[in-house]
Formats: sequence, C-alpha cells, structure tokens
Amino acid sequence: MGTVRIVTDSLAMLPPEVVEQHGITVVPAHVSFGDDRYTENVNLTNEEFYARLRTDDTHPTTSQPSPGDFQQVYEALAAEADTDSIVSITVSAKLSGTYNSARAAAQTMTGPRIEVVDTGLAALAEGALVIEAARLAAAGADADAVLARVSELQPHCGVALTLDTLDYLHRGGRIGRAQHMIGSLLRFRPVLHLDDGELAPLARPRTRRKAVAHLIEYATERAGGNELAMAGILHAATPDGAAELRRQVEARFRIGELYMGEIGPAIGSHVGPGAVGLCFRTQ
Repeated sequence: MGTVRIVTDSLAMLPPEVVEQHGITVVPAHVSFGDDRYTENVNLTNEEFYARLRTDDTHPTTSQPSPGDFQQVYEALAAEADTDSIVSITVSAKLSGTYNSARAAAQTMTGPRIEVVDTGLAALAEGALVIEAARLAAAGADADAVLARVSELQPHCGVALTLDTLDYLHRGGRIGRAQHMIGSLLRFRPVLHLDDGELAPLARPRTRRKAVAHLIEYATERAGGNELAMAGILHAATPDGAAELRRQVEARFRIGELYMGEIGPAIGSHVGPGAVGLCFRTQ
C-alpha cells in the first residue's frame, strides 16, 4: 500500500517540530507592506512583522498561496515513489482563497489522487485535523479513511479569540458577521469565534480578564464538560496574555495535548497585536 501525504497551509499555525515529526508539508501564505512582499515563516520573523505593524503607516495585505505554490508542492510529493495519494487540508474558504488555490492546482495534476478539504476552521483548530490526518497516514490508513476521520472530527473543533481592537479585521476585510460591533465597542474588548467558517461575535466584555473567561466558557460549552482532546493557546505579540490563558485552561480542563503558538503575519495582519485565542478539539 502506498503512502498518503498530508499538505496544509501556514494558517494552521503548526509548530515546526510538529510539522517535522509528522511529515506534514506546509504551503505558506504571503504578506505585503506596500511593495515589500514576504512569505510567512520564510523571510519575515514574527518579531519583525509586529514591529512593523505597529509603526508602518501602510496596513499590510495578505494573499493566499497561489495555485502554482500548491502545484509545486503536489508535484514534489507525487514524484516520491511511495506516494499513493495526497490529502490537502486548508483554512476556511470563507476566510481565505487558499482552498480555491489548492483545488485549482489539484485539477491540473495527473498521477496520485489529490483530495482538498475545506476545514471551515483556522489556526490550531485547523491544525488539530491536520495532525490527526498525519497520524492516520503514518499508521497506514488510506485516503478514504483519512478523509472520513477529518470529516468526523470537524464539528468537534473550534476557535475563539479576543482582540484589542476590530480595526485590523475591518481594514483587512475579514470582519464577517462582527461588522455590526464596530460602532459599539468603545471601552469594550471584542470576543469572536468561528461559526460556519467565518468570524462571528461572541461577547463584548470590558476587560481582558472577562474576555478570557468567555473563551473558557465557550470551550466548556462546546466540550460539554471539562475534557479537551487538544487545546491550542495562541497569541499575537503578547506572551504574558498567552501564559495567563494557558494557566486558566489547564486549571479548567483535562487536556490530552496542549500546543502553544504565536500568531504569524498572515493572521496577525487581521487580528492585530494583543490578540489571544483558544483552539480546541473536544473528541
């Protein structure tokens, strides 16, 4: 039996050691400040990005990996002798054109079977599905088994985050159903979640402490108790905020796996510095 190769995008925010451990191929997104174009995790560090985000008069723009980026990856994997099929798992199609790029590239290919999955998720909620897919592939599962497991787990994954401001989301055009919150956020801290693949408002508390409590409450309601198969703590240039969220998550839940990550340029352009988020898989 041949091998199933797992591909994802950099918006899954998988730690490098996890990518290496599970043999996952990551296709990076791009970010630009005016005419200066960068590739996430390639030629722009998070520290450099957030420093420029705070000081540059030009708001960054992001772009998904192109069909050509995916085609290059697919061709390299297809050339490996034991490749039977490729499962390409992407960020929500309502947040990014990445899914469309991955599909367009797959349609140009001959050879191994290529399946592209829109997770309807982002960050480590998307990453949770990628990790599970990679584990199944490494255990010898075929593409149908991998796809079935990803589909089974999708409803049990979620992401919620709190931002310092909605300004970055608004300027970047990713604000979704939270648009109506803009005029009523004076002295409030927005809390959002992914609902049906797009950002939607969850709460508008006045303090970060209360915002973090909403993140915990949301995960608790989704889990139906105090157990999470996976938790991912994310932050945008606010490690202290991430540490506090982690402390509260570990105090509240029994967790199978815990991952920490800093939000990179492709998502950071839209959420802005100061954001913290909780991703999870409940089963």
